[in-house]
Formats: sequence, C-alpha cells, structure tokens
Amino acid sequence: MSRRSSQSDTVCVRGCQGDSTHLLRAMIAAELPAGSACFSTIYDPEVATQAHAAGVGATMEVQLGGKLDPDMHGEPIVGTATVRTLTDGEFKLVGPMNTNGMVRLGLTCRLEISGVDVVVASERVQTLDVGSFALHGIDVSAYKLVGLKSSTHFRAGMGPHASQIITADEPGLASGRLEVFESMRQYAPQVAHWPVAADAEYEVESVESVAEDLARL
Repeated sequence: MSRRSSQSDTVCVRGCQGDSTHLLRAMIAAELPAGSACFSTIYDPEVATQAHAAGVGATMEVQLGGKLDPDMHGEPIVGTATVRTLTDGEFKLVGPMNTNGMVRLGLTCRLEISGVDVVVASERVQTLDVGSFALHGIDVSAYKLVGLKSSTHFRAGMGPHASQIITADEPGLASGRLEVFESMRQYAPQVAHWPVAADAEYEVESVESVAEDLARL
C-alpha cells in the first residue's frame, strides 16, 4: 500500500483555481525513483492542449500550473515533460462517493516530469477516487507516493489503498491557517473568537445540556 498526500489549500470546490504547484513541486524536488510517485490533477488547459498537439511519446518544454495566482499558489513548474497518455477526460467514479457519477475533465494528459507521473486537466475537478489515475493508465497500488488535490472527499475512495494519509496545508485560499491571510477587520475583545483570537476561551457544555436545549426548541 502507498502513502497518499492530499493538498487541501487549493481545492477547487472551496473556490480555488486548482493550479497550485506547491505539493507537486516538492514531489519533483524529492528526486524520487521514476515510477514511484504520481499526482492528480493539476488544472492547466494550455499544457493539456500542448500535449495533445505534440502526441504520445513527445518530449516538450512546459510551464505547468501556477498561472492564475503565482504569488500565493506557487510559480509555474518549468521543465521538460514526456507525454505518456492522452484522453478526453471522461470517466465514471468507482469509489463509494457518487458511484458511477460521470466526471468530465476536458482534454487531459499524463505527463512524466522528472520521474513523476502527473495528470493535467482542462477542467477543475477534485480527485475523489482512483478514476482519474486509472483513466491515464496509472495503477495507484504500484506507486509509493500518490499526490492529489482534495481535503476530505477523497478519503472514502482512496483510503483503502493507502498505508498512510498526509494532509499538506500550503499557502492557498482554502488553507485552514488563518495567519496566512491579511486581517481586514478589528475585533473588540468582548467578541474575539477562535481562530481569529488564539487565546479565546469557551465554556464547555455537556451533551445532556445541549440535548435539553434542543428539546425545548
């Protein structure tokens, strides 16, 4: 079983653009053995179109991802990529979530960049199960490290294939770390609340008292 590293900071269903490069860049920089790491998906219709024009087996120079907000979500990954697979991006989900639901990623490709297999999509869709990998000929069980863009929804479909799940929380609009954002309001002490105020305190109620309150509604 392999490790799964999920990127929660730029999940598209949270309103993000899906082309953050932080996690993928770290995977490439690790210089892992070829065929031991894969990633799905990064949004970049320009690179997907470039790959379809080049054809399977072609080697091309790419600037992958990081086009929409590079200051926060990472600069494009610049390098040489080999086109391994081309698809129309359509497949059915096979995991417990939305089973048999149709997914349309638009033109997609599987690129090999410094030994890492990367699925590039033309539409923003978070990874829920192995479907986007399998569509491109990737058997996740054969990889030591699998990177994906999702925070929670992938767990039912990918969890059974993983020996460990590591959540990566890099800078991004969907980050759970509020300190990475500029505060636009001043909160009076009497209304300070966590996580805006790290020292905020709350009175803990018992389950029984909460149940009694609800019963009175």
